[in-house]
Amino acid sequence: MSAAVRQHGYELVLHPALRGLAISDNHILLTQKFVDGVHQIALHWPGNIRVLLYKTEARDSNLDHVEVDLNQTPYDIEMIENNCKPNHNLYETDSLLLCSLTAESLPIAEAANEARVPIVHVAETNLSTRRQIIASEVSNPIKRIKRQWATTRLEKRLRDAVVHAGGLQCNGTPTYDEYANLNENVILYYDSRVRESMIISEDKIHTRSQHLINGGPLRLVFSGRLLSIKGVDHLPRVAAELKARNIPFTMDIFGSGIFQKSIRNSLVKYDLEDAVRLHGNVDFESKLMPYVAEATDLFVCCHRQGDPSCTYIETLACGIPIIGYDNEALEGIVRHAQVGWTTIINDIQKLVDAICHLHHRREEIIKASYTARTFAKQHTFEITMKKRVEHLLECCE
Repeated sequence: MSAAVRQHGYELVLHPALRGLAISDNHILLTQKFVDGVHQIALHWPGNIRVLLYKTEARDSNLDHVEVDLNQTPYDIEMIENNCKPNHNLYETDSLLLCSLTAESLPIAEAANEARVPIVHVAETNLSTRRQIIASEVSNPIKRIKRQWATTRLEKRLRDAVVHAGGLQCNGTPTYDEYANLNENVILYYDSRVRESMIISEDKIHTRSQHLINGGPLRLVFSGRLLSIKGVDHLPRVAAELKARNIPFTMDIFGSGIFQKSIRNSLVKYDLEDAVRLHGNVDFESKLMPYVAEATDLFVCCHRQGDPSCTYIETLACGIPIIGYDNEALEGIVRHAQVGWTTIINDIQKLVDAICHLHHRREEIIKASYTARTFAKQHTFEITMKKRVEHLLECCE
């Protein structure tokens, strides 16, 4: 860390792609993931931290909401209306703005740029992924075309913001591949909340692998929000096809969302209730991670879009390789390390073909399990956040 930066005491202003829901005068609803992230940043940042949040009137689809007391946080939180400037003197003090690269955040970023406040953008989705998300979420063809046209028009402003920023942090390979050539001060990271202590040991992988070696049923797993963009509607059809091919398997599905009832109905329709289990939401650290690490073999990922899901590193930390659709995010991880396999998006038959291949070549799953552990160990929560803060300090200079 630069002595000049430490002495100068820059205020770090965070403006994430997250909205705050006020539930009383001094309490707001945030996500545990975000709260943990700010606390980890505070361990390394030498000055004050302020969080700027747009207000919202309703809960979002995140599964880890927590109530935050504004009087108890070791950082300042300011709630602002859409497209409004913050109340405090962000543009008049020695600040560094860490700002999400989104349409909603552009007004604050552009004002900060005019005031010569150094900015580091956080890029989580590229144009291709944003169009995939729209295609998955909007069923009306006219509305879908309008929204995709609008997001395409927005791209020039986003790319200009990257060009004029002091730095760029890319969450996952899709944004890194898209925007890294626009800025000289860029880092690639993989976001998760997997700490060093949560990484599975090699001994546990060895013990778990005996199930595969001894010919037990292939133990498949999925965890995440049960939404269209996660491709969860394909999970029962994957299971039904495996059953039709006489592949011995079980499938555990963790999470909740609008497709929960639909999935349950599909399990009845395809007579899969003995093989597929719906667990709903469970505690991440005490329930989900231990279960995945001890009682599963392969994560089935039908994600249709290339957003940087925390699921990837969380799963790899359990020593579980991933097989799924070749969205840009998963394809990028598999390209960097042999931690899984990808097939064509929305082609259920190809995905089942690949699972069947692995069923008959289980040594490939075991080998990828050790590689998955190694990759996750290189990208723990502690390592990633320290790397990001060091990058921010460099941008101050």
